[in-house]
Amino acid sequence: MNIKNIFLNLSIFEAIAKGGNWLLLAILPFFIEPKTYGNIVLLSSYLLFVSSVGALGQNTVILRYIDSSNTKNIPYNLLISLLGTILTYLVMLLWGKLDNSYHLLLFFTAILYTSYSLHIALARKTATASEFGWIRISYAFARLLIGFLLIVVFEQAVYYLVAELLALIFGLFVKKTIFKTFTGFSGSFRNGYFKKSLRFGTPLTLHALTSFVLAYSDRLILSIYLPIVVVGQYGALYTFASSLTFIYVILAVKWEVVIYNAKTIELAENYANKFLRQCLILGGAVSLGVVIFYNYFLSKMHYGEQDSLISFILVLLGHLIMPFFFKMNYLLAKIEKTYLITISSLIAAIINIAMNFYLIPTKGVMGAALSTLISYFTLYAISMTLYHFNDFRSKKR
Repeated sequence: MNIKNIFLNLSIFEAIAKGGNWLLLAILPFFIEPKTYGNIVLLSSYLLFVSSVGALGQNTVILRYIDSSNTKNIPYNLLISLLGTILTYLVMLLWGKLDNSYHLLLFFTAILYTSYSLHIALARKTATASEFGWIRISYAFARLLIGFLLIVVFEQAVYYLVAELLALIFGLFVKKTIFKTFTGFSGSFRNGYFKKSLRFGTPLTLHALTSFVLAYSDRLILSIYLPIVVVGQYGALYTFASSLTFIYVILAVKWEVVIYNAKTIELAENYANKFLRQCLILGGAVSLGVVIFYNYFLSKMHYGEQDSLISFILVLLGHLIMPFFFKMNYLLAKIEKTYLITISSLIAAIINIAMNFYLIPTKGVMGAALSTLISYFTLYAISMTLYHFNDFRSKKR
């Protein structure tokens, strides 16, 4: 499939899907108590940790190396990611963070979530636009409808996992697209592909871990020092600020693959700059809307007692910095320097954890918001420095 030619269709599907995913967490604060919402925030954090870290970067490997004419090596990517998910789950289980009432449900949901992420990555490269749309939209809206009904009716956080599991099953098997994706292999096996997938994907695993820390450590550390109610209040604040991220992902549907497929690094940089400009224009416009909405609606409810408009704006500014890092991320992956992505993410994650532990005990939600802004700026500054330093060394040689 030539995504460059039909990116508009894919972006529309991605917009609808991301909007549906975001909408569930965005509307729940209006129907459930902050305590229940806080527990849902923690459960979603655990699920994303196990599945995103466990994927071992194989979704990016697929985007980088698989094409529609040769998909024979996909079983390697699937095997690596499933083994990684199982290992990550066992680490969480031994760490003692998972409650016995839901840990098996979390395990099976994470396995399906990892499979779904690879399914999406391959569909972006090989499926038709309509098949891609079915895969994305069916999961998102099943999750929205099932999740809303179960959580609002029963007011128990565990039903968030039930909704995720059912939605993933529906998204994976709707119109049997998964069978076309994972069984209709073509081409020939490439020697050394398994090792290449591990070598390229493993650094991205640490990057996924550090990205998780940057995105979710504030809520986990808030749960240590403050009541779960406050976690729910901050989670609602963060959810509305994170509305920018699904705009970025929509644009990435086109630009990430285009950057990777660029014939020269100069052309890749040109595409990356176009991606950045579009993110900033759309992100800035949406930011104005969500600030007005938050100020006049959510902050007036019981979700606004422990935070303020200033905290919300700080988190929003942090999300406006994200496209700068995405640009550097894609360029570093293009030149196969994924370990530099890992280094920048690791440094920023360490700073994020330190800032959260330092600021949250004294400043609460405001401290979490400040650490988010500082960490995303640090992430961009380091990745930009490493990219240009590598470019300088290459030219010097």
